Amino acid sequence: MISALRKRSGGIVVKSLLILLMISFGAWGIQDWLNPAISGNAVATVGSEEIAAFDVRRRVNQEMNRMRRLFGDQFTIEQAVSFGIVDGIVNEQVNQTLINQGASKLGVTISDGLISSDIRSQDGFKGLAGNFDRIRFNQVLASNGLTEGDYINTIRRSLTGLQYTDSFRSGTRAPKVLVDTIFKYRNEKRIVNVATILATTFTDIPEPDASQIEAFHKKNAKDFTAPEYRKITFLRLDAADLASEIVVTDEDLVKAFDARAEEFVTIESRNLLQMVLPDEATAKTAHKLLLEGRDFATVAKEVAGLEESALDLGKITKSDLLPELADPAFALMQGTVSVPVKSALGWHLLKVTEIQPGGAKTLDQVRDQLQASVAKEKAVDSLYELSNALEDQLGGGATIEEAANAMNLKAIRVPAINSAGKDLAGNSIADVPAGPAFIQTTFSTDEGQDSALTESGPEGFFVVRVDGITAPALRPLDTVRDAVLEAWKTDQRNDRSKKMAEKITAEINAGGVVSAIANANGLTFTENKPFTREDTGANSGLSADLVKKVFDLDINRAAAGPSSAGYQIALLMRVTPADSVADKSAMDGLRASLTGALQTDVTQQLVTALRDDIGVDVNRGLLNQLFADQNPVQY
Repeated sequence: MISALRKRSGGIVVKSLLILLMISFGAWGIQDWLNPAISGNAVATVGSEEIAAFDVRRRVNQEMNRMRRLFGDQFTIEQAVSFGIVDGIVNEQVNQTLINQGASKLGVTISDGLISSDIRSQDGFKGLAGNFDRIRFNQVLASNGLTEGDYINTIRRSLTGLQYTDSFRSGTRAPKVLVDTIFKYRNEKRIVNVATILATTFTDIPEPDASQIEAFHKKNAKDFTAPEYRKITFLRLDAADLASEIVVTDEDLVKAFDARAEEFVTIESRNLLQMVLPDEATAKTAHKLLLEGRDFATVAKEVAGLEESALDLGKITKSDLLPELADPAFALMQGTVSVPVKSALGWHLLKVTEIQPGGAKTLDQVRDQLQASVAKEKAVDSLYELSNALEDQLGGGATIEEAANAMNLKAIRVPAINSAGKDLAGNSIADVPAGPAFIQTTFSTDEGQDSALTESGPEGFFVVRVDGITAPALRPLDTVRDAVLEAWKTDQRNDRSKKMAEKITAEINAGGVVSAIANANGLTFTENKPFTREDTGANSGLSADLVKKVFDLDINRAAAGPSSAGYQIALLMRVTPADSVADKSAMDGLRASLTGALQTDVTQQLVTALRDDIGVDVNRGLLNQLFADQNPVQY
């Protein structure tokens, strides 16, 4: 039922095929609303390639599972259609197919070595020592219904599509005038003098009469309304609880260590800088300059016109390099530069900036880690068995209490819990499963009903029964009179501070002398730090609304806005233009962000062009049959 029980790595790790075109989905599975009789038909045809109804239904079901974890079992296929999930899935599969066909026309291919490197680099397939673990890899694929061939084909299509789209995107750069304009707008800073009119200074607020209190209580009913509370009984299973009771023998540790031997071997890696030069003479010139002590990036720029960002190969192992470069690179000492080395790509100069030595760990060195891992694996296995037994008990008609007694577990009763996980006194309730699923399930289950056995994260389960519901209700005035009275007075104080702030602001903007106005009202103006339009109060100390007002002011003009303590008056003193030279890192970050946005537009235009060139035909009749009683889906 719940495949996450078998997930040793905590979830499937399937690399994003095309970030801007793909949708993230949950676990594999088919629901009973799927009709196998039409699984072989094509929902869409892209050129000569068909997209099967089976694939679309499977992908919709993946997202349905994810949405049900968020919204409860009541999430329906009708809601999936109205949320645009079906539209998105069909479009994603059409776009992915278009891109792969476009790549095929250009002869784009991905080597087996690159696929192997990509899979080995994925964190979800790594063991305790941070290396690729074949056992973990097989477990993750098996738990998600994938064969190794399926997954390799997925990665091959992913990398092919990425290489194809990158060939169009890579030359796209944000124009300098666009970057400069946006940078100046975003990074212009303003300096203001601020005075705060504290609401607490207004101590002469008269006592309200009964009618004022009653009116305020009704007008602000939401502030004095008790939330919905639910009385519940639940049962939880958690691998972490079981792990502490698991006995791990020395024999278990030896077997696990032998099976995972590859995990505990660290391959030597190095951080390398590389410049590629067109001929030997140029390479020797650059090498001579480097031996004289010149900076690697500077020499690369002067001799080869290479940008610094193109030099860093990052952290790599010997197998990551071309054969001609591997031995020279791994013979270097840290901080040294190689002699010119020739490959099919040109002449290379390499510099080692950091060395991470390799080696193998012994059983004693990893004993504690391995013991925790084995205990966790055994706990997950036990948890799976317990969950099946619990489902059998509940499916046979047992109550939660009866199932708990039969399995030597503890049924937990909570007299009252609200949607924030707190009791009537406002305290957080202990022992409830962590994560949003428990509260969501509790508040989507009908009174008197048991929920389904539900995952609380990758290694836990719960079932909850709603024993009673107390609906939200306005608390009677007599029970909250003191709170209503204090809220009314606070409202009156805030209103006084607002009116005073607006009056002083008007006087300043009418040309009044600021110092005289401040003295007359007992205020002190203090200069704040420079801040930008995006400041959230960290530098300005102002609310977002007042920050916005300040950027519409002229010098020596003021604006007013609320603060947590009352009202503030901000008087604009100086404007500091953005300095792209002094803040190069911010400028570079903006350029990269805008370039990414433009590259996204290029990808979208590419997909549109491929649609026109290759042709896309969507079988709307079959879609309506798949998701019956829904409005036709538009593409």
